[in-house]
Amino acid sequence: MIRIHLFVCLFLLGFVSTAQSNFVPNPGFESVSNCSATVNVLNCTPWFKPTDGTPDNFHQCFTNSCCTVPANGLGYQNPNTGMGYAGIGVHGGGSYREYLEVQLLDSLIAGKLYCVQFYISFADSYSGYGIDAIGAFFATDTVQATGWLNLPYVPQIENTLGNCISDTTNWVLISDTFIASGGECFIVIGNFRDDIGTDTSCIYSTDPLSYLFIDDVVVTDCGWSGVEEETSVGFIDVYPNPSVGVFNCYSSIDIESMEVFDMQGRLIFGKTDVGASDYELDLSGQPDGLYLLKVHSDKGVISKRLILVQ
Repeated sequence: MIRIHLFVCLFLLGFVSTAQSNFVPNPGFESVSNCSATVNVLNCTPWFKPTDGTPDNFHQCFTNSCCTVPANGLGYQNPNTGMGYAGIGVHGGGSYREYLEVQLLDSLIAGKLYCVQFYISFADSYSGYGIDAIGAFFATDTVQATGWLNLPYVPQIENTLGNCISDTTNWVLISDTFIASGGECFIVIGNFRDDIGTDTSCIYSTDPLSYLFIDDVVVTDCGWSGVEEETSVGFIDVYPNPSVGVFNCYSSIDIESMEVFDMQGRLIFGKTDVGASDYELDLSGQPDGLYLLKVHSDKGVISKRLILVQ
C-alpha cells in the first residue's frame, strides 16, 4: 500500500494524557439528511461548500447510482471506515477547485499542539492527474468566496510538496501537527495552490482533471507545545523515531509500566511490571500515525511522542 505521511516531530514531555475528543463533527460523512442524493449537492450536514465549486458526498444508503458506494459516478472505492465519504475536485482547467468546510465543535487554544489527519483516495473514473497539493486550513471565521478558483490561504496542514499522490486503490493517510494561534474554529480541506504551483508529475492519463475522495477527518488536542528533552522526573530516549514498527525505549529511571495511546486517546498498548530501564516496544500492525507513550515510575510519569511510518 502506498501511503504519504506528514509528521512534525515534536516531543511533549510531562504531558498527562486524557481521552482526546475529535473536534470535527460528522468526521466520516456518515450522517446524511436523507437518502436522496445527486451530484454537486452536499448532503452531509454540517459540512458545506465555501466557494461556488461543487463538492459531493457518497453513502451506502443513497439510491441514486451517481452517489452510492462502493461504485458511483466518479469511481469505485469502499469507505475507509463506516458507510460514506466525501469528494472534491482538486485540479482542473483554469485552476478549478472544490473545498469542504465545517465548523469545529470548539475553538482551538493558542499555544496548544493539535494533531490533524484525514484519508484521501483518487477517483479512478474521474482523475487523470495525481497531485501533491492537498491540505487543511484552519480559520477563525467561516471562509466564503465567490467563484471556483483556488482559495488564497496557506494551509497549516499540507502534504509535502513534490510527493505526488495518485493512488486510486488504497486510502492514503495525510497527517501532521500544528500549533494553534488561537480562536480557529473552522477547517477547510482542499488544494490551495493554483495549477502552476501544483505538482502533477504522477500523471497516468491525458485527462487534466483530479478528483479525490475524503474520509475520517480528525482534529485532536495533543497538549501544550514544547520541546524539552528532560523533566524533573527524568528522561526517556526512543529510537528509531519515526519507526516502521519497533521502538527501542531507554529511560534514566526504572520503568514500572507503560501505556501507548492513539490520536483519539484510546489505549492501544499497556505493559505492567516492566522492571527495567529499557524496553522494546512493538507497534507493528497498528495504523500509521502519531502516538503518545507514557512511562510510569516511582518518581512520576514521562510522556513522549511516537511516529509510526510503515
